[in-house]
Amino acid sequence: MLDALLAVARSRTSRQAEVSETPSSSASQTRKHPVIDYKPPFTGPTDRLGPAAYVRFRPAWTYIEGIREFGRFFCNVTFNEPELAERARVMIQETLENAVKYSEHEVVTDLELTIATDGSHLEISVCSTPSPQHLGVLKQELEQLQSRKPEEAYLAAFERAAGEPGGSARLGLARLRFECGAELSVIEEEAGRIRVTACAPL
Repeated sequence: MLDALLAVARSRTSRQAEVSETPSSSASQTRKHPVIDYKPPFTGPTDRLGPAAYVRFRPAWTYIEGIREFGRFFCNVTFNEPELAERARVMIQETLENAVKYSEHEVVTDLELTIATDGSHLEISVCSTPSPQHLGVLKQELEQLQSRKPEEAYLAAFERAAGEPGGSARLGLARLRFECGAELSVIEEEAGRIRVTACAPL
C-alpha cells in the first residue's frame, strides 16, 4: 500500500514539473514575438509622472486606431475632461503615425507608447527604432518647427504638404504644436532607438 502511494506521489510530481516547464517555454516565445504587451511600471524619462499607461506593440498601421481610442478612453476616465481626451487622441495619432512610417522594417522591432502626467502637463511619448536616415531628418524638422511660432510653423508645413510630393510627412508634428499646444522633443536611446515626446498643458 505504501509503495503504491509513493508511486502516485512520484507520478504527480513528475507531471507538475512538466507543466511548470511548458509555460516558461511558451512565455519565452511570446516575449520573442510580442504583438501587444501591457507592462506597468515602465522605465525612462517619464518615471516621475503618473498616472500612466504603457503599451508595447509592433509598428503596424492596423494597430493605430485601436490604441489611439484606448488612449482617448484612458484620458477621459482619468481626467474626466472630454476636450483633454480628444487632444490626447490627436497627440497619440500623430506621434504613432510618425513612428510607424519611419520605423525600421527590415528587422523585428516594437513601439512603446507612454501616457503620463505630472498634474499640470500631459505627456505622450513614443519610443521606436527608426530607419538610420530618419533620425537626422527628424531632428532637423523639429529644429525648424521650434524656430517658428506654432501657427506659422503649421501654415508653412501645410503649404509644403500641398506643394511637394511627400511633403505631408511632418505635417502631423506641426499640428501637435498648433492644435494641441504641445512642445516636442526627441531623445536618442540605446540600440538605435529614439523617444519622441509631445508635452501639452492640461
